[in-house]
Order: sequence, then structure tokens, then C-alpha cells
Amino acid sequence: SAVALLTLTTARSRSLQGAEQRLGAAVLRMLLAGQPDHARAVAGDLYGGLLDAPFRLLIAEAAAPAGSELLTETMEAA
Repeated sequence: SAVALLTLTTARSRSLQGAEQRLGAAVLRMLLAGQPDHARAVAGDLYGGLLDAPFRLLIAEAAAPAGSELLTETMEAA
């Protein structure tokens, strides 16, 4: 049926997205470990050209809500 096919397609898409995320994490770990040749071999054509060393990585995360913002989020989630 169409519903079963859509369910299978959605599950496959999620599995594929998870696999791509794991592959990207593995490639990044190889680059950070100083193994650019292995990273390029694993990445293949999926990511196009990889950066040559040295490279910089910037990680940013949102600040945790404080005080009234936290209370508002908690009330909206309830």
C-alpha cells in the first residue's frame, strides 16, 4: 500500500541521514588525527574536495536560557 511504502521510504531516509552524519564525523576525526589521505579516501565524492591542513574549526552553541526565559519555555512545553 502507499502508506507502507511511504513509511519505508521515510525510515530509509532517516537511516541514510544518520549514516551520512556518522561518515562526516569519521572524516572529521581522521582530519583532526592528521590522516588527510584516509579522510579523502573515505569521503570520496560525497563531500567534494576536502581542506588541506592547517585548518581551523569554530564551534558555537547557543547560551542556555536563564530566569524568565527558562520558565516560559517550561510552561510552553507543558
